[in-house]
Amino acid sequence: MGALSRSEVISALADKNIPLTEEEKILIRQFKGIDEETKTLEELGTMNKVNATSIKRRIQNIYLSILKYQDGKADKKYDFNEDIVPVLKYLPLYYQNLVIDMYRDNLNNKEIALKYGIDYEKIHLETAEANKQLFYILKCPRAKKFDFDYAREVINNPDLPYYDNETRDVVYIFNRLFGNDGNKPATKKEIQEGLGLSNNVKLNVILRKMMIAICKYKDGFKKAKSYTREEIENYYNTYKDELTDFDKKRFLHALRDEAQIYKGVNDLVLYEMLKSETDDILFLDELGRDKIRDMMRYNPYNLTGAQLAYLAFAYDIPAKELMNGRKRRKLYRALVPFMKDYIRGEIKRLEKEE
Repeated sequence: MGALSRSEVISALADKNIPLTEEEKILIRQFKGIDEETKTLEELGTMNKVNATSIKRRIQNIYLSILKYQDGKADKKYDFNEDIVPVLKYLPLYYQNLVIDMYRDNLNNKEIALKYGIDYEKIHLETAEANKQLFYILKCPRAKKFDFDYAREVINNPDLPYYDNETRDVVYIFNRLFGNDGNKPATKKEIQEGLGLSNNVKLNVILRKMMIAICKYKDGFKKAKSYTREEIENYYNTYKDELTDFDKKRFLHALRDEAQIYKGVNDLVLYEMLKSETDDILFLDELGRDKIRDMMRYNPYNLTGAQLAYLAFAYDIPAKELMNGRKRRKLYRALVPFMKDYIRGEIKRLEKEE
């Protein structure tokens, strides 16, 4: 029973991440006489209403847990507030609730099953999935993270850049498949049968598009201004005599293609209708590359980093062209020492060649 000395146990217990329960810590402290008088196996057995053999086995398991942890073969014990709370948002609400039950409220599977009215035989699968998602985030530095808390905040916003003519169903599909409404996630079959969808509807594609839309929204991208078929038709009937034959065809095409109206009308129709509403609007295509570059240098409209990156990509503007005078002077000052060394080296090289 001398696998670890008293001093080694004291050192191990000083690590807040040691994977031992409070009961195990108390037991090993009593056995090693840490902060109190040493207890024998028999005494500990009497205190815990078990025999000495059972206590011996528990002590051996404690030693094993400590040694495994110190050898890097066992996971650390995560602190709920410090380690788990900051990453809860990366789990759907249903699994967030299970993690809180397990790691904050210390409920076992039987208690969790009773709380949610789930069969005890099935709750193991639910808590195992919650742990799987949690430890993927905690243990993988490059884990792909999606903010489900933010998704719940914005998913019903009208300017979310998701283009679909059945957005209400899409929100339902997203929340039910992930369990981000707090309920147990539904299967694809349950979703299809519940909404009367055919097997040709690709639910994974819907989820991916919605996740991309939410990520874009977080980066500052909003749904482009659009119009109903009735609004486009009224505008066309009012101004058709002022339109060229080509522009008339574009409007008529937009009116024929109702599916396209839901995704966003074509640029010409959008351009004409926006111009008729207000003069306080900026059309990037009218500015040209040079004016856009100058605007990006000083960013008077407070565009986000993602929006600036999109403009730089769309108009092929390299980073060096976006530097204003202050940034250029700062760069030149940083380069001066290296430029001097380079010039001195070139002079010496030329002198040797002569």
